[in-house]
Amino acid sequence: MGFSECLRSELKHFHITVSVYCPPEVDTPMTDIFVTASPPRQGLW
Repeated sequence: MGFSECLRSELKHFHITVSVYCPPEVDTPMTDIFVTASPPRQGLW
């Protein structure tokens, strides 16, 4: 995102726009690994 913002500011003088598309999470076996590998959360209290 930061790179695209920098690129946008440099190219706006040439009337060139920059857009970023961030797709949502996709349910795949790889994302299941990350979800199950996370340590359990502990409360502050």
